[in-house]
Amino acid sequence: MATGRIPINGTAAIQSTIVDAKGDLIAGTGADAVARLAVGTNGHTLVADSSEATGLKWQAPASGGGMTLLETVTLSGASTSTGTLSSSYKQFFVYFSGLLGTETSGMRLRLNGDTGSNYGFNAPEVEGSLAIERNVGTTSFRCGYVGTGSTAKQKSHMVFTITRPSDTGEVFLQGNGYLAVAGTSATWYAVAGVYDSSAAITSMTFFPSAGTVTGTAYIYGVN
Repeated sequence: MATGRIPINGTAAIQSTIVDAKGDLIAGTGADAVARLAVGTNGHTLVADSSEATGLKWQAPASGGGMTLLETVTLSGASTSTGTLSSSYKQFFVYFSGLLGTETSGMRLRLNGDTGSNYGFNAPEVEGSLAIERNVGTTSFRCGYVGTGSTAKQKSHMVFTITRPSDTGEVFLQGNGYLAVAGTSATWYAVAGVYDSSAAITSMTFFPSAGTVTGTAYIYGVN
């Protein structure tokens, strides 16, 4: 045998003809067996999948932190509830837009239709001076306020989040909002609290503490 040469077993060598395109991969399919995995789509990543012939596949990267609109709720009357929500999200994000009440009152939230004394919250508010509402063991969570001013600058807008809705035990809620109580008098408020949950959160009920309310609630799931 000449010096510097390596013997080749022609029956065991991987032939170049196994690949057809730039980016093709050669993957093992079993003991002493290989096959071509065709190049994937631009931007896709390679992941293991035992159900595939090569044990591999190309896949679009999983999104992270994205928001999906789950439901648009038109508020009307004394109480409005969502449909069934998936608790598989890491967080629910709710935006109230253009709320208008027949009375100035608190905007309340119940989870899973629970009317028990399982809610607690602390809610500072500023309208010229600071006031704080503290409640533990209430039958609902206060998201904010709704007023009777009907102009665009007077209607209520608020947001709040529910973190880890699939948890049982204490589930954390927080939010803040704006309300022009009358004329040029505006109120800013924040709220944080907990819900003592015995099951994953799959529905919400919105209602004012007095009178009725109209407006829209947009409910998002956060991945």
